[in-house]
Amino acid sequence: MAVIYGHRFHSAYPDDKSLQLAKREWAQALGGMAPERIALALDKLVMAGNAWPPSLPEFIALCKPGADDVGAPTVGEAWRIACNAYGKSGTLRERYHHPLVLAAINHQDCDLFAWSKLPEREGLARFRPVYERLLARAASGHVFSWPSEHEAIENRVSKAVTPGEKARAEYRRRKQVAKARAAIRGWQMGVIDNWQRVHGMRAFV
Repeated sequence: MAVIYGHRFHSAYPDDKSLQLAKREWAQALGGMAPERIALALDKLVMAGNAWPPSLPEFIALCKPGADDVGAPTVGEAWRIACNAYGKSGTLRERYHHPLVLAAINHQDCDLFAWSKLPEREGLARFRPVYERLLARAASGHVFSWPSEHEAIENRVSKAVTPGEKARAEYRRRKQVAKARAAIRGWQMGVIDNWQRVHGMRAFV
């Protein structure tokens, strides 16, 4: 940082004692931080063009992955999208905008049904840590993709926000199961018919 801020860095740490103390505190605080996150924070400092070096809490905040880092909605945008998505028509992409939003509401730690009934600030506060954990995974290289509509139906059965949405999802699931069973029965009858024809048993059926 001395290279980035020059004499302003030395003004903040004018002697060896203060510099060594600062180094020790920063090393302890950033010891578990991934090197690529620290590098990204330094890049943000250069781009921001601030005149003075950041405090330790400010630098830690810069190390946290942001929505811009992975091209995802901000946590506030994601919360509003999630709350408004159920009951809307359209594809998953049209309703949720980004697969990270869908992954967040389907996460085991997310209870959108209960949280959406709270005041917006409280619901957002509960949603934030879930979404930020997924942002961190995305920033570390995990790729979130859109599931198939069938997988989404299965998720909505267990994570539906309203009873009506849950009923519609269950109805779609049952239709798919009935269709699959009908196909299996048709295949079984075909096998039986072929066996009987081959063995000359059609006359006895």
